[in-house]
Amino acid sequence: MAGSKSKNPRGRPKHEPDEKARRQVETMAGLGLKADDIARVIGVSRATLFKNYGEEIRLGSAKALVAVHQTAYEMALSGNHANMTMFWLKCRGGWRETNVVEIAKLPKLEIIAIGEG
Repeated sequence: MAGSKSKNPRGRPKHEPDEKARRQVETMAGLGLKADDIARVIGVSRATLFKNYGEEIRLGSAKALVAVHQTAYEMALSGNHANMTMFWLKCRGGWRETNVVEIAKLPKLEIIAIGEG
């Protein structure tokens, strides 16, 4: 278009993030979606995604991790999930499993000389 006074004459129009898109990006990042997939869903390039939603991507991942940690902690404390209690103690409490093999005490061997008078 000759004579066009558009600020961005080439490519897509400038992306303007809104609150709905910010929440959507944060949720998808928290669910573990890859950046390429998130960009595809909201209709922007990967570069535009990180330019406009970098904080939402970091925050979504952090919030999801907090929620999972909280759930694991509550399960460990509940007394209803012994496996989660052990998992928590191994990961956060420094506990470790050891394999102890006990060998029964063998009787002493007696050496008898054969052929001597």
